[in-house]
Amino acid sequence: MLVCNHIDIYKSDKHIIRNFSQVFALDKNYFITGQLGCGKTLIFKSISGIDAPTKGRVKYCSKDIYELSTQQRIDLMNDFGIILSSPTCLSNLNLGNNLKLVSKIKNCPEEKYFELLKSADLDQKLSLYLNQLNFFEAQLYSIILAIAHKPKILIWDNCPLDQNSYLMDQVKPWLLELKNTGTTMIFLGEEQPSVVSDFETIILPNHLMKEFYQQREEHLTNTGKAS
Repeated sequence: MLVCNHIDIYKSDKHIIRNFSQVFALDKNYFITGQLGCGKTLIFKSISGIDAPTKGRVKYCSKDIYELSTQQRIDLMNDFGIILSSPTCLSNLNLGNNLKLVSKIKNCPEEKYFELLKSADLDQKLSLYLNQLNFFEAQLYSIILAIAHKPKILIWDNCPLDQNSYLMDQVKPWLLELKNTGTTMIFLGEEQPSVVSDFETIILPNHLMKEFYQQREEHLTNTGKAS
């Protein structure tokens, strides 16, 4: 299981995430949401092994992922599929060479990636670079790199499925197959994707907005008393 223990995250000296604790069981799916500015992407980066929290621990299989060596973390994170809010891959490599690199890192046969690429009509574009694809194609390519190895945990930041019917139609069969094989999905965003119905919803509080309104109320109260 993936466990967050008392996570605190600061950004630009602002205390965004405060004492966040959560157990992500491997037999459930989760949707993390909240108001704009509540820190969804900060949580995404922490649980994905991208950025360590300011305080607290993120553990997978009882190992603190930020106390591991780089190689140990890579090995452990092979159980993960990570989808960023914007399509991404190494810009100095074309799509085919990016695929080969990810295939080697994930220890997954290239054929698994080609199967998905063919179903998305991307198999003839491997000589291109990511910036030569349209946004929809680039999204599909990034998703394929994240899921072809059938990760135990799939984490998707700012998941846009219900705002993009074309993407939903293409990706839904892939996600349902992952779900049926036991992949835990952790999606973050504004609107819960309808592709899977059994999400446990986690609402992040917006501490900065709460503080703003508290300070505003105190100011108005003090001003009223002064007058």
